[in-house]
Amino acid sequence: MVEQVRDVDDADDLLAVDDRQATDVSPDHQVGNDHDMGVRPDGDDVGGHNVRDADAFDPLQQTVEGFLWLTLPAAPKQDQDALLDLARWASCRYSPSLNEDGDDGLWLDITGVPHLFGGEQALLADLAGRLARAGFTARLALAETLGAAHALARYGRSSSIIVPHGKIETALAPLPVEALRLEPEIVTLLKRLGLKRIGDVVVKEDRPEIRGMLQTVRHLIVVEEVD
Repeated sequence: MVEQVRDVDDADDLLAVDDRQATDVSPDHQVGNDHDMGVRPDGDDVGGHNVRDADAFDPLQQTVEGFLWLTLPAAPKQDQDALLDLARWASCRYSPSLNEDGDDGLWLDITGVPHLFGGEQALLADLAGRLARAGFTARLALAETLGAAHALARYGRSSSIIVPHGKIETALAPLPVEALRLEPEIVTLLKRLGLKRIGDVVVKEDRPEIRGMLQTVRHLIVVEEVD
């Protein structure tokens, strides 16, 4: 038997924005073809140090090799408010839709919008530039479905990705199965079957226990009999 993971998440065109590094973003802040877009922070290194290293510094501030670290208590409510402000700003400039993607992201429907910016690449450049000026380091992914945009924004190798029409399967193939937004137990089961990436193909012996696992993830994979 051959099993292959496939993305079955279909949706209308959307934009997703993750802002884990955002501070003080508002609609007035100058953050100066059917597709979905996804955005997420690009890495967590700051000034040559990993952000997680900040836990070892003074809780208020510390100067390390010329860089000033300032840490504050976690403020989930303020983070949520900042995310909503960012969504309002993005919905005014790029799309009338306003949708959160988890607790650290957004998506927008940008169907029919790219030509107003001179094309898809120009739209991404405009968005990335404005987010950068507002203090964001973002990863952008533009695709035909929300699932693809979400996956590529978070797990893609490039910080700016445009998936041509009809090429979603190719774009998603090298990504880990975690990119499919599955429950942890389903991810574990897929990996037990040897399916670690979306495009993986494996051959398994036809045994009852294998068939049992396949039945659980039947909606996510393609199974074929082989000699």
